[in-house]
Amino acid sequence: MVIGLLAGRGNVGRTTLSLALARLAAERSKVSLYEYDVVSPKLIPFFPWQAEEVKRRITDIDREKCTLAGKCLEACQFGVIKREGDSVRHRLHLCRGCGACREVCPERAIVWKEVPCGEIGRGEQGNVTLHAARLRPEEGWDGFLTRKLRETFPQQGDAVLKAPLGLSAPALRMVKESEAFVLVSTVHPHVEDEVKVFGEIVQGFGVPGAVVLNLSAEVPESVSRLCQSLGLTTFSLPRVEGLAPGRELLAEAPELRPTLEEIIAWGGGK
Repeated sequence: MVIGLLAGRGNVGRTTLSLALARLAAERSKVSLYEYDVVSPKLIPFFPWQAEEVKRRITDIDREKCTLAGKCLEACQFGVIKREGDSVRHRLHLCRGCGACREVCPERAIVWKEVPCGEIGRGEQGNVTLHAARLRPEEGWDGFLTRKLRETFPQQGDAVLKAPLGLSAPALRMVKESEAFVLVSTVHPHVEDEVKVFGEIVQGFGVPGAVVLNLSAEVPESVSRLCQSLGLTTFSLPRVEGLAPGRELLAEAPELRPTLEEIIAWGGGK
């Protein structure tokens, strides 16, 4: 069982659902829970998480050597270097470390430097092991950290994967090994458009897909028909009154256990 949770918008219950599914699956066997949303890793507070600082290599400018030739501005694809009057501004947090600017500088005024970009670690609680990373607030590129997280803790065994926010390539890369995809959403004016995009993703990967509508007692008829036409399974989870931040879904709403069990079984869990 490897279930990947996606969301096209925030505050839809992706964290509480991924944690509840992992806890439930862990009643039968060990489960790995991956927090790939390194910008907002809300799963970390639920575990005794231990992490180490991670650094990445970026470029910087040796001001004594720089003659404002401008070649670096032309080479940089990420808007890191900007001309400001008689000087250049180097926005370190945007640098991808590709080194293109360094290669074209005629004065060899571009140098390498290492900077902290976040932290990566793990936390174990019962049969659930959390693998997570947290991006530094001033860091502008999360791609390096998510890749580093995957390299440090390769996916194995039963797992629940919480993707970065969005339905685009960065999120899909993090959950591409999933055996089943879940779109976590709510009933909102554009939910059908969101479901259509998700349906195309599922068809492209050739894996089962399900739509979980959180905070909803039932799936609207129009959404149900759309999901049926796209080959998607639907689940609904009603609003849990008084579910405070930091509280777990299974503990606060045991009546949802049957539905969560259905999702686990649908996703290949025993």
